[in-house]
Amino acid sequence: MIITEGNTTEEIINYFAEVEDICKRHGAIDAMVPNSERAKRKLIHAREQLYPALKRFAPVEVIDTVVPRSQIAVFMKQVKKIAEEHGVPIIGCGHAGDGNVHLHPICINMDVEVWRKKLPAILRQVYEVAISLGGAISGEHGIGIEKKDYLEIEMNQEKLDLMRRIKKAFDPNNILNPGKIF
Repeated sequence: MIITEGNTTEEIINYFAEVEDICKRHGAIDAMVPNSERAKRKLIHAREQLYPALKRFAPVEVIDTVVPRSQIAVFMKQVKKIAEEHGVPIIGCGHAGDGNVHLHPICINMDVEVWRKKLPAILRQVYEVAISLGGAISGEHGIGIEKKDYLEIEMNQEKLDLMRRIKKAFDPNNILNPGKIF
């Protein structure tokens, strides 16, 4: 899904024609332009329903990461290799405009416990690739609790210690966000 903006409808149509050509040169089968604001909202709503739909279909994990826009294709090729290596399909979507990539390893044709045991290695490899391409382990959802075991991939101990000292200075009793990374 690509959203273009412009000052006039004609300008937007011209932008889209260029985008469509680029997409088709790189393997897109077809391109569709919503013909109204309502159609555009429905398309965006459909994209927003991807994760809930996957969750109803099978166990699924959410990986939120970010890479430079110029590296998204390289990143996704590496993610495909990781998926094949572990035998776990990984569905990807995101916001190309800011490099935010959402990945969804999904449990299909596999025992759920086996799938769950594979997830930490999958996450680690995905985050390592993102970092190697100039990205980060979180694009918009933060580190919180679930990603704290992976933060050392992105930050050295010196940075982590500095952040802990800043947290302690502002929250000496650890009452803000208890249980989070800091």
